[in-house]
Amino acid sequence: MPTARCLSLGVLTAVGLAVALYGVGCDVANDWNTDDQNPQGNPVVTILETQRVNDQGGTVTADNTTIEIPAGAVNSPVDISVGTVTSPGRPDWTERRVGVGRYFGPVGMVFNKPVTITLPYNIADVGNQDALSRMLVFAMHAGETDWLRLAGATLNSGESTITITTTRLSTFILTLLPRSQASYGSFHGTVTDEAGAPVAGVTVTADPERVYAITDDEGRYAIGWLIPARFTIHFTHPAFVAAERVADTAGGTVTTVDQTLTRDTTEAGSIRVLATNADSDNAPVRNATVTILDGPATTATGTTNASGIADLVGLPAGQYTIKVAATQLQDGTYGGVPVTAGQWTVLQAVLSASTTGEPGSVSGFVRNGDGAPIEGARVEITSGPRDVGRAVTTDATGAYSIDLLPAGNYAFRVTAGGYDTFDSPAIVVDAGEETLQDFVLSPEGTGDLGSVFGFVRDIDGNPIVGAEVRIMGGPETGSTTTDNDGAYELANLTPGTYTVRFSADGFETQTATGIQVTAGQQTTYHVTLDVAQAETGSIVGLVLDAGANPISGATVEITGGPSNVGTAVQTDIVGHYEITGLDPGSYTLQASMTGYQSATASNVNVTAGGQTARNFALAEQ
Repeated sequence: MPTARCLSLGVLTAVGLAVALYGVGCDVANDWNTDDQNPQGNPVVTILETQRVNDQGGTVTADNTTIEIPAGAVNSPVDISVGTVTSPGRPDWTERRVGVGRYFGPVGMVFNKPVTITLPYNIADVGNQDALSRMLVFAMHAGETDWLRLAGATLNSGESTITITTTRLSTFILTLLPRSQASYGSFHGTVTDEAGAPVAGVTVTADPERVYAITDDEGRYAIGWLIPARFTIHFTHPAFVAAERVADTAGGTVTTVDQTLTRDTTEAGSIRVLATNADSDNAPVRNATVTILDGPATTATGTTNASGIADLVGLPAGQYTIKVAATQLQDGTYGGVPVTAGQWTVLQAVLSASTTGEPGSVSGFVRNGDGAPIEGARVEITSGPRDVGRAVTTDATGAYSIDLLPAGNYAFRVTAGGYDTFDSPAIVVDAGEETLQDFVLSPEGTGDLGSVFGFVRDIDGNPIVGAEVRIMGGPETGSTTTDNDGAYELANLTPGTYTVRFSADGFETQTATGIQVTAGQQTTYHVTLDVAQAETGSIVGLVLDAGANPISGATVEITGGPSNVGTAVQTDIVGHYEITGLDPGSYTLQASMTGYQSATASNVNVTAGGQTARNFALAEQ
């Protein structure tokens, strides 16, 4: 095979939702880069679609081109891009290229599980069915200097697509082989571990032809279209010790090469940093310094290459804090970077010259409606200035913490088995500050209801324990008291607008109106109560009819007394009323309601700091 000399396609990196064009220089005179459409042209990448994918997996589709990423293929959030490449070239020994090249980014991306890529073609570009049977797939991966052929492609002629599996992203092209299949041989086999279990995601490479395949879920692989020769077959997987075999193939023959891999006992994982410059259309950042600030191991360092890639390998499993620094750009610091034994974690470090300020954090607890902690709940960032898709899980106390967040507005999704998913409204994270945010999850199946959650504190920020939180108006009634943290929740509420009263001994009562409750959402409402003045008291009671039934909406007015004369309140749905802030002394009250005879109460004595009870019974008119 000819040896490639052009590195341009191996250093392409593109991130972002907007369509971006990259003109990349390449020495097209090298015969490996023969281009049928434009022999003098340079490769140009057009990004068609970019989506963020995290450990839950996802699918990105554009222009009939699709990449399917299974759950667990990545350990941290990454932006996956799909696009086209004009004038990508081809190996000169192939007959011709079919259509444009297809770009998948970021270049340098590696997966812990095989991903499935579907590439479209136009039969008019192929020619005929005979030519279709000779169609091959090639890739230009980051750091490579020539094309790699992908074996094991599946032709879907009815859909005019070809499907491949890979663990790396790059530019892919379709080409036609010039000779008949009878001139070629092939290898196939099964890769297993020491216990005989199949190993999926093994990269099987056959040299000197530079062709590779990825084992499927049964550990199987197949590499065809091989010239008769002696090959060195390499077997690599991040969780196993690499192995190699030597085997011969001949034209028209199939050679079986099975392999048993030994698991790597170092229990180490790796971090790959992909550094880009946000101020230069996310071009790769070369010579950026990568250091570990915190984690189970802190000695590993790295420097990004021309593709903006730096690898930190042999790391003990755990959570890491990574710093990426480059000349004339602000340092990027990333917390909660997970490392799993035998796996890669890809960290996209998008740097900029703009100052972001000191990072903040969000922490709190996830509980159920009874206040019990929920262990193992997932708290994921769904929108914000950075780290969208980053997720943590709660510990045995229900606690979580997400650090090193640039200041801005963030939204979160909280999930746990047996509970409805909760999507939070925007939560403000201030620079250098810790934002406290608790979440309360409702039992699964109650998604058509909402809730109100918050904290009741004094003016110094201390929790008020045992404060009463009572619904005074709205579609539902109910009350609760605050716990030892001052937290409360009014759960399972019919959507609508509510009026809620907050009261506690020794504090001024506060009534909040216009609290909106939405189906499947948790409305956050925090309250600060002022200390009650020692010289005032209050009058509370019920307004009932002759049958002792509560009268809702009745008016209770102070008509005489040392203060607050003319003050009037309405009873709630259970007929309850309360008048606060009254100077000590004797008061006269009048209760009235349309359709009922008014009633007056005299000599209602109020004491400093006390609460006087006075009920009314109204007769119908």
